Order: sequence, then structure tokens, then C-alpha cells
Amino acid sequence: MIFDRGSIKWASLMLPEHVKALRKWRDDEKNPKARLPQWDDQLSETFDRILQEAFQTGDPLSITFIENGKPRTVNGVITKLDQLNNTVIACEKNMVKHLIPISRIIQMEQL
Repeated sequence: MIFDRGSIKWASLMLPEHVKALRKWRDDEKNPKARLPQWDDQLSETFDRILQEAFQTGDPLSITFIENGKPRTVNGVITKLDQLNNTVIACEKNMVKHLIPISRIIQMEQL
């Protein structure tokens, strides 16, 4: 029987940067992270219009955004639009407030 060392035999031929990149690639394959969409002017205008309307009328929104690499959805009313910090504060029915960065929003729809 032939004794094979597996991947250990290739370790001396690989640079540390390559090993690090392969480990990162393997981890990303096991735990895929949600990707942010490419924002264009039309998407930005649409999101801005929906946010402004919901803030002025008090209508509830369903906002899906990326948090810690995973999509998360919040259903609530917009209580504050912060133009300086580019964030939105949404309050759910159970009075839990969420601070949502506008750049992390991937989908919005009115309820």
C-alpha cells in the first residue's frame, strides 16, 4: 500500500499568499455572502422616491438590506432620514428601531 500525505506534499511549493487566498475561497464557497447590487442613477432615484414617499405619508415599507454578509428584511415605518450619514431609521410594529445604511439596501417595497 502506498502512503500518501494528501495536500501536505504540496505545502512547500505554495506561497503563503496563495494558501491564504485558497482558504478564503474555500470559506466563501461554504458560507456565501450576499452581494450588493451595482447602484445606477435610476435605482438610486427609485429608492430615494420610495423612501421620501414613505417618510412623508407614514406608510410601512419592507426594506431588505445586507447585514454581516446576509440579507435581512425589516418591515416598518420610516421615522428618520439622515442625509448626512446616509442612513434610515425604521421602526417596526413592536417599537424596535433599526439603523439601516442606505448603501446596503438591496430591495424596497411598500406594504
